[in-house]
Amino acid sequence: ELISWPAPNTVHSTTLYLPPNTLQSGYSYVMRLSLGVNTSNLEIAYSDIRINVISSNVYAVIEGGNRTISSRGDLVLNASGSHDPDEESYPFVYFWDCLSDPCFDDPEGILLQNSPVITIPSSKLVADRNLTFKLQLIKDPGPRSSSASVMIYVSSELLPEILVTTNNLPYSEISPDNRLVLTSRVMSSANESCTPSYEWSLISGDIDLLQPQVRTTTLFSPNLVLRPNVLVQNQEYIFELRVTCETGSLGTSRIGLLVREPPRGGILTVTP
Repeated sequence: ELISWPAPNTVHSTTLYLPPNTLQSGYSYVMRLSLGVNTSNLEIAYSDIRINVISSNVYAVIEGGNRTISSRGDLVLNASGSHDPDEESYPFVYFWDCLSDPCFDDPEGILLQNSPVITIPSSKLVADRNLTFKLQLIKDPGPRSSSASVMIYVSSELLPEILVTTNNLPYSEISPDNRLVLTSRVMSSANESCTPSYEWSLISGDIDLLQPQVRTTTLFSPNLVLRPNVLVQNQEYIFELRVTCETGSLGTSRIGLLVREPPRGGILTVTP
């Protein structure tokens, strides 16, 4: 497989630099380092190295987190934020499922749609019921797959729907040296306007969210920003946002994050 070589000053040197996305996933490349004499075109030594380029994992993401909604409004499940780090041109294939029994009557095949966004009309939602939806995501080459789930509590009360997302992450994993940004969006019910009041809390995790030194925002802001190196590696954290409207109606949303080991550099040595 021929590739576009980088700048000549790296081709004719002891160092070869390839910009991101130069190599195509699923291919194997052989790089040759040749040693010659400046005064002639004679090649006196060479060494080859084979590089196998594997595809990155894809990440299924359902917007909003686990949350409470009103049975008087439609439920929208949005996975358009699902992510392929390789940005391959192949389309995602979406498989939706409801893990709750009973769930909702679906003679129209809403869950059978190969679509990043599905809408369940309010007429199909039964109040005072917990629903768990799962998305299985598949994409070539590979194929590669990923899954995500979301828990929805359907309330009979008129209340705002709260969507919480990680603004700087395409998936629910983070390195401890990253800054965490949680953003919120308030979806008011059709028959109610809402001037929201916000309150963030930590449901699971080993940090004291009340300490101002761990964050750059207040706990009463629409967004929550945590400083780098606050979260602990291999720990799972669950954040909750409670939003209260001036009428007293209350909506909640929770989002979970797993803290992974940060990426580390490596050394490649070629020996003739």
